[in-house]
Amino acid sequence: MSLSQQKLGFHYYPDTDHYSPSDLDAWLPVLKSAGASWLTVRAQATSNIPESFIRALIAADIQPIVHIPVAVGSLRMAHVYTALKSYADWGVRYVIFYDRPNVRASWPTASWAHEALVDDFVDALVPVLEAQNELGITPVFPALEPGGDYWDTAFFERALTLTMQRASSEVMDKLTLAIYMWSFGRSLDWGQGGNTAWPEARPYATPTGSQDQCGFQVNDWYQEIAEKVTGRKLPVLVLAGGAGPTNVYDTPEAIQLGNNEVARHLAQHGLDEGILNFCFYPLATAEGHADFQAAWYVDSRPVRPSKTAEVVSMSSTPKDIEHYVLLGLSNQTNGLRLWNAIAPLALSARPTIGFSLEEAKRAARVSLVGDLKSLPVTIEAELSACGSEYERFEDWDTDNFLLAAADWAAKTTVTGVDHD
Repeated sequence: MSLSQQKLGFHYYPDTDHYSPSDLDAWLPVLKSAGASWLTVRAQATSNIPESFIRALIAADIQPIVHIPVAVGSLRMAHVYTALKSYADWGVRYVIFYDRPNVRASWPTASWAHEALVDDFVDALVPVLEAQNELGITPVFPALEPGGDYWDTAFFERALTLTMQRASSEVMDKLTLAIYMWSFGRSLDWGQGGNTAWPEARPYATPTGSQDQCGFQVNDWYQEIAEKVTGRKLPVLVLAGGAGPTNVYDTPEAIQLGNNEVARHLAQHGLDEGILNFCFYPLATAEGHADFQAAWYVDSRPVRPSKTAEVVSMSSTPKDIEHYVLLGLSNQTNGLRLWNAIAPLALSARPTIGFSLEEAKRAARVSLVGDLKSLPVTIEAELSACGSEYERFEDWDTDNFLLAAADWAAKTTVTGVDHD
């Protein structure tokens, strides 16, 4: 299985308003065709995401990460148990409460001024971790804001130390860390090696010529702290990642270029050991949202098809075939008629022709000749995931086929376009 199919995903809408049956019908095929295996979805503490939505994701081999970003101090444990029980029954493994507790906006105004802020947070967090473990959900330490109003590395070290003192050993053995993994417009090796490599860096003060954790290598800094406090590295969930918050960039084009750069980096280097996934942010947003210009899709259509292709080709399957015609045979298909139909294309374009999906994955471009019964839609996802461009021809037994196929054969940069 390719790296993208194992670890690639998206952060769904940054709201809780898009879980209707029509939303599912619109987006599930998009996620499948992109080869996504993870989806971060936001929820409320008092209202679950519909069971049908969650079960459909899991049935499609897409692992949901349910994120409930409540303010610290506002959570009732009765709501925690109710939510966790439901999600666990539906097959969810990750339900994360709280968000960026090192940011002032995540707290009531009076609480943020408290001197023992981190202690207060751990007091709120540990019962949630214990409930997660009790109900079969992985205990997860919520994501921090890189930098933040309370410097994230200092917050994390203090909070993890207190958590280790107060939580059960079973929780600590299973503890996973959620993170945000942004480039912030910096080079993708910014901060690599952690504080060991950049000892001059201090909270709120990064000297000229030094680097800090506010970049794509943020996990190096967190894992240093985890090893110092617990003696081991923690598994990591990337709730959202990519170029970063839109307020860092001057233009939408700069955001797009930043995401392209991250996509190429992942395609070439993959993810560090221990990072379970990478969810690009955002899959889509409501029009007018602050991050609308960073969305990968608008109305279920890719904003930038070439960028989508780069992300889903993380496996970097070698391409030693220029053009492959993948034939689909079913009980209803006349094999001789199919062969005769493609003969002119074979003579003019000289593609490789066969019935092997594994061979097709080695091709830069693939013509799918057959209907969804003989060549199911899962094949499209596998081709996308290994970086092959494809086009489907279901009407191979008509006069239009040769014209459409010849046009496709002449193209050099077409990604995932279907012809019915």
